[in-house]
Amino acid sequence: QSVGGVVAIAEQSVVSGCSVGGTLTGSSETEFDGYASSIVGGVAGRATDSKIENCKMEGRIIAKTLAGGIAGYANNTAITDCTLASSAEIDAESHFIGGIAGRARYCSTVRRCTVEGTVSTLSGNYVGGVVGHLTSGSACDCSVTRNASISSRGNHTGGIVGALQANETLASDNGN
Repeated sequence: QSVGGVVAIAEQSVVSGCSVGGTLTGSSETEFDGYASSIVGGVAGRATDSKIENCKMEGRIIAKTLAGGIAGYANNTAITDCTLASSAEIDAESHFIGGIAGRARYCSTVRRCTVEGTVSTLSGNYVGGVVGHLTSGSACDCSVTRNASISSRGNHTGGIVGALQANETLASDNGN
């Protein structure tokens, strides 16, 4: 099951200029990539070969796993100039939780995004202020403000990225 504030599943799509409030809940568990998960994103639950730009999440996300303020799971997707607002909260039980994307893979890019809100999980691994788990992609020019809160009792918790694997880039490249 995928849950999104604008779209549950975005494939070869462009989502731009949206603002999402209210509460999104991913309650059912399905197996995804070997994990029991409920894929929840403030804008898109799951995004593949897509672009998400200039969007803001201002509400609350309640999920088991794979939760992100903008996308729960991103596959070859560009997420640019998006924000998890100070009023936003992500409350998850387990793995792959991020202020912008829970899990970003296969050449996904997260660029010029800001996290101002709360990202928390009880016992999850791979929790990041911007991206929980980044594989073969990049996170550039992103920020987590001093009033943001990132918390987990699990492993692999980072201010920007929880875990970075194989051919990723994490940088402030200043347009270079």
